[in-house]
Amino acid sequence: GRAASLAYTAFAYMIPYLLSGPIAGVLADSRDKRLILIASDIIRAVLTPLYLVALWKKEPALIYSTAFLVSLFSVSFNVAKGAIIPRLLSDSQLGRANAVMGFFTNLLQVATMALGGLAITWMGYPAVFIFDAATYLFSAWMIMGISRDSPATASVQPARRLLGIEGLRSFGR
Repeated sequence: GRAASLAYTAFAYMIPYLLSGPIAGVLADSRDKRLILIASDIIRAVLTPLYLVALWKKEPALIYSTAFLVSLFSVSFNVAKGAIIPRLLSDSQLGRANAVMGFFTNLLQVATMALGGLAITWMGYPAVFIFDAATYLFSAWMIMGISRDSPATASVQPARRLLGIEGLRSFGR
């Protein structure tokens, strides 16, 4: 039934959070965190439309495996994100940044559950899953603005790109 399918999907999504954290931590400590973030987003963008394939083909196993894989790369992303933040900020900024990030992460988790249901009702599953995949690609693009070489300026690059400030500055040159 539907309740069992929902439970299996939730279980498949939670397994990586329970088991892969330590492995993701070692990976984040030994590899380029920025590349882990970008790769995790791109992989999740590719995986997310598989939910649509699973729904169209009525393949619960594909839903469970997609949930597992999306979650696995979410764990990798979250661990790398936590590890890169101290590189981007000074010690005096870190506490406030972590508090703000924690607040908005929790707020968005609650809001997206409610808004996701409304969006599915309003636009349908395909549009919502495609939008979700697009947000991963947007995130990867923003992360590409983080400099590898200049930690002091790395935190402002994505915001400047988002606001188009770098492009506007080039017109003045």
